[in-house]
Amino acid sequence: MYLRDGCSLLLKVRKPSIPLVLNTNPIFNLESNSQPQPTNAPSVEEFHVLKRLKHERDIGLALEYFKSLANSGAFKHTQFTYQLMIEKLGRNCEMDGVQYLLQQMKLEGVACSEDLFICVMNSYRRAGLADQALKMFYRIREFGCKPTVKIYNHLLDALLGENRFQMISPVYNNMKGEGLEPNGFTYNMLLKALCKNGKVDGACKLLEEMSNKGCPPDAVSYTTIVSSVCKLGQVEKAKELAKGFAPVVPVYNALINGFCKEYKIKEAFCLLNEMVFKGIDPNVISYSTIISCLSDMGNIDLSLAAFAQMLERGCSPNIHTYSSLIKGYLLGGKLGEALELWNLMIMEGIKPNVVSYNALIHGLCRIGNMADAISICNQMEKSSCSPNVTTYSTLISGFAKAGDLLGASAIWNKMINCGCHPNVVVYTTMVDVLCQMSMFNQVHSLIENMVADGCPPNVVTFNTLIKGLCANGRVEGAMSVLHQMEKYDCLPNIRTYNELLDGLFRVNRFREACGLIKDIEDRNVELNTITYNIIMHGFSSVGMQERVFQILGKMLVNGVNPDAITVNVIIHAYSKLGKVRTAMQILDKYTEEKELYPDIISHTCILWGICNWLGTEEAVVYLHNKMLSKGILPNVATWDVLIRGLKFSYIVYELERSDASTKAPSWPVGVDGVHPPTKIPIPVPPSPSAKGNEPQRRPLQLSKQGQVLEIAIETAANVILDLKNSLNDWDSKVGDGDCGSTMYRGAKAILEDIKNYPLNDAAETVNEIGSTIRRAMGGTSGIIYTIFCKAAYTQLKPSSGSVVTPKQWAEALAASIAAVSKYGGASAGYRTLLDALLPASSVLQEKLNAGEDPITAFVLSSEAALTGAELTKKMQAQAWRSTYVSSELLSTVPDPGAMAVATWYRAAALAVQQKYKS
Repeated sequence: MYLRDGCSLLLKVRKPSIPLVLNTNPIFNLESNSQPQPTNAPSVEEFHVLKRLKHERDIGLALEYFKSLANSGAFKHTQFTYQLMIEKLGRNCEMDGVQYLLQQMKLEGVACSEDLFICVMNSYRRAGLADQALKMFYRIREFGCKPTVKIYNHLLDALLGENRFQMISPVYNNMKGEGLEPNGFTYNMLLKALCKNGKVDGACKLLEEMSNKGCPPDAVSYTTIVSSVCKLGQVEKAKELAKGFAPVVPVYNALINGFCKEYKIKEAFCLLNEMVFKGIDPNVISYSTIISCLSDMGNIDLSLAAFAQMLERGCSPNIHTYSSLIKGYLLGGKLGEALELWNLMIMEGIKPNVVSYNALIHGLCRIGNMADAISICNQMEKSSCSPNVTTYSTLISGFAKAGDLLGASAIWNKMINCGCHPNVVVYTTMVDVLCQMSMFNQVHSLIENMVADGCPPNVVTFNTLIKGLCANGRVEGAMSVLHQMEKYDCLPNIRTYNELLDGLFRVNRFREACGLIKDIEDRNVELNTITYNIIMHGFSSVGMQERVFQILGKMLVNGVNPDAITVNVIIHAYSKLGKVRTAMQILDKYTEEKELYPDIISHTCILWGICNWLGTEEAVVYLHNKMLSKGILPNVATWDVLIRGLKFSYIVYELERSDASTKAPSWPVGVDGVHPPTKIPIPVPPSPSAKGNEPQRRPLQLSKQGQVLEIAIETAANVILDLKNSLNDWDSKVGDGDCGSTMYRGAKAILEDIKNYPLNDAAETVNEIGSTIRRAMGGTSGIIYTIFCKAAYTQLKPSSGSVVTPKQWAEALAASIAAVSKYGGASAGYRTLLDALLPASSVLQEKLNAGEDPITAFVLSSEAALTGAELTKKMQAQAWRSTYVSSELLSTVPDPGAMAVATWYRAAALAVQQKYKS
């Protein structure tokens, strides 16, 4: 893209609206100065022009307005209007338009400021045109602008973004030659360039130069080096390097990310603890990185523990934290918990973004719940969060896996109509959909469209097509695609050959398969376990069992490890040869060494051999000893083998026994017939409505329930005020030392707000207490108590406006405890406030069910709460901050949170008892 000099410049702009404006109506009329400009046109203020350009979203209309002003003579464009228009063009990568406006500025004598030229550099960077940025930079003086350090920095950034390392050094030398001193930004970009180029030692030397030049390295400098070494897979080396740097949070985060990339979660936690030990507060990135890693590993329980630790240390989660947890729940198939957390996230005021929406949609697609996935996508659009290419790709893939190919096609059409540009992943997914529909002509057309669209197919695209053709029996077409890949400069990989070999063997094209194997070896393509398995199975299927063992030997010599499929192929081969004992020994060997675990295919192969070579009696013994006694259920293929080899009556008898009780966990019925206990449902409050946000008002006259609530709340709050110092003393030994102060803030705020509580409505009063706590307390305690109150409110909501029964209060307490346990990651015996609440809830429900007087039951449950709180001295902490305190120190004081909740609960119970006595 080059410009011609003068006003006859013609543009070739990418977007359709821009060429229309530029080609049909030249922006300025510079062909003749003899034609007078209109003199009666009303003048326009610069302020109004800038405002109009800024708020015009359609770039074509903005440019039309820009040129109409110039042609009308009502306004002479200034440096600022030019800059704004250039910025708009640059953001849309309309570089022809940017260059044209620069040329017009030059012709009109409008000086180019530093900021405007930086805007031009950034436009080239966005467009991926670093070469053009450099050429434009060398013309900088033509536009009345001098090079500055700031401009050099943006040029270096553009070059660095495209890895033009060979250009960076000359530009840097040119900068110093002009007498310009590099600043921290300059050095950091040079550090990044060295690290991206693999020259970490040079980067470390540059750190020394920075200090010598009076420009000390900052957190970005250190983090750049550490991150780069981690990306090279040398996390331990990065950790050693970091010891010589200033201990800052970004460096620790880079190391944590490095360890998490390698799934070394223990080392990541050690770094987190080291930060705390050194007095460095981990931030939301620190925790979210670990939580995301744990979720990817499928360890949702440990993710929740890290989340609880995060809350305990007063670090507020962000959208990434919640998205990671939701992803973890969905990977574990826990849709209900994922949706509960989604609602909690919204309740906490965190607005979902495209990443969180995509995580939820992916989880729904993964379990085949396409109706809800579409519903979430629609909700996403209504929330002004536009679906991106990942959203559409996930939905297309979900419909395809669910067998709804028409649904997948509909999503594709919607994506195209919405103007969302498909990437190679979406194209490849659509190739898979069309292959499943046997629409191979359309597949070839789609691949041609990919090339025309500037999105060339990759090896995954071709592998998908080859797999589809082979599955359809069109092996010749698949081989043709293999040869066509060279046309697209796409080299086949081992996956390509695996699909072709499998397809050839399936249609008994043995000769072509052998020819392809030779071709693979000639190309020095490394065979993997799957390749060897396909080849061995292919030879075994045509009765060449001895050849199977030769290939196995070659596989082991080449250092390729066998897997369960390999073992099954070998077992089948030995069974075919009548060497059933050898097959059984091989299976036992791998089982004893715990390298591989036999599956139903392994046992079916063995049984086939036994039935054909050793007789029915041994087959019966094997069925009992190796399968049924271990809870391994025969499948249809297994029964087919047995029916052919054994007497039918005996098989019927065994089929009847297959439903008998057993201790085997994989069988559907346990030996005692007892199912796991039902969990307490955890209600999560819905997103607050506009009505719910309106302030509540205290009723003019309190009902009896309102009077009881008032005395209970005031007494509970006042006792917490008195307990402040004791709580702080206890917490100073096992926590942050501020438990009393935090609880004090909450209690004081409740006493101030109670005058506005709708005390005659118990549910709304509990909700208002939660709102007060959320506003006033802060910290982990604030979050925990907010969850507590909101869960109780949701449980009590159906009874809003009426008198709450003792049983309903007990159910609300149980629901609150369940919610705190779920979102706080704690359970009984973890040394938390739950160790006071759980005994209280248990006693309360027990006494009420036994017909005990409700007031007496309340008081007795409060005694259980105090006892439970005192017993926390004997517990080893397993949740929240106390997990970092020694057992000896923990045994000297009770858990402050447990004591706080037990104290106010006890005070409320006694106050209610006194109220009813008077």
